Amino acid sequence: MRPSNYYSPIFSSEAMRKYSVLLSVSSVLGLLFHTYLFYSENNRFPTLKGEWLLYVISLITATSAGFITYFIDSKLDQWIDWKRLFFSRFLAGFFVNTIVISLFLTAIGSTFIQLLTDESF
Repeated sequence: MRPSNYYSPIFSSEAMRKYSVLLSVSSVLGLLFHTYLFYSENNRFPTLKGEWLLYVISLITATSAGFITYFIDSKLDQWIDWKRLFFSRFLAGFFVNTIVISLFLTAIGSTFIQLLTDESF
C-alpha cells in the first residue's frame, strides 16, 4: 500500500506537459501525413464526413508511434549517455526506432487492412 504522500513521476506536471506536447505534435503530423497520402492517391483533399475512419486510423497510428518512439528514446537515454557517446547514441536511437516503428506499422497496417477488407464489414 502506498503512503499518502506518494509521488508519481509519470503524472508530474512536467511529464504531463511533455505528454501533451507529444500528443499534439504526433496527432498533427499524423493528420498531415494522411492528407498528403490521400491527396497523392485521389487528387483531392479528404473530407471529414466521407473519410472519418481514415482520420481516426491515422490519429491512432501516429499517436501510438509517437509514444513508442518517446519511450524507446527515454530508455536509450538512460542506457547510453549523449555527451560521452553521441554518435553511438544517435545510431542506436535511429536503428532501434526504425526497426520498432517499422514492425509496429506493419502489424497495425495489416490489422487495419484485414478489418477494412473483411467480407462481413
